[in-house]
Amino acid sequence: AQHAREVPAPGKPPGDPALDAPALEESEPIPGERVDPETIPATILWETHSTEVRENVVSDSRVADLAIGTVEGNPGELGNCWADNTFDTSAPNNIEVVGACDGSGEGDWNDGPLNVLGWLGEEHPPPGDYKTTPEPGPQENMPDAATAPARPATDVPFAVDVDAITVPDAPE
Repeated sequence: AQHAREVPAPGKPPGDPALDAPALEESEPIPGERVDPETIPATILWETHSTEVRENVVSDSRVADLAIGTVEGNPGELGNCWADNTFDTSAPNNIEVVGACDGSGEGDWNDGPLNVLGWLGEEHPPPGDYKTTPEPGPQENMPDAATAPARPATDVPFAVDVDAITVPDAPE
C-alpha cells in the first residue's frame, strides 16, 4: 500500500516536488487506519489544478472576487484558467489575462498576488460549539418550517437545464 504522501494529488504531475518528500515515519498513520483527531494539522492546503473558472458573477468579496495563490511556487504552473467572468477585483491582478483559458496568458502572476501566508497568519475567533449556539429566528424562505410537511427527495436526480439558469439580481 502507498502512503498518502506517495500518491499524487489529482492533476499533480509525476516528479512534483511535493511527491519527493521523505518517506513517512513508522509512527505516522497509513491511509484507512483510524487517526487520532489531535494529530491532524490545523491547516491543510491543497492546490487547485487544471480548473476552468468560467461565466461566474462575483462581487464584494473583500480581498478578491477571483483569486489563486500558493505558499510556494508559481500559480501559473497549476494549469488553472479564467474566462468570461463578471468581477471587480482579482489576485493576481488581471487574472483573466494572466490565466486566460484561450491561449497561454500574458502578464505577471506576481502583480497583486494573493497573500496566502498572510491569510493563514490572521487571528480568527474561536469556533463555536453547535450544542450551545442559539437557534436562529424564523427564516424568510422557511416561514412554517416547523409544521411544513416533509418532502422526501424521491425525484432525484432530475434533469437540469443549465442554459435556463440566470444570475439573480444583486441584493440591495
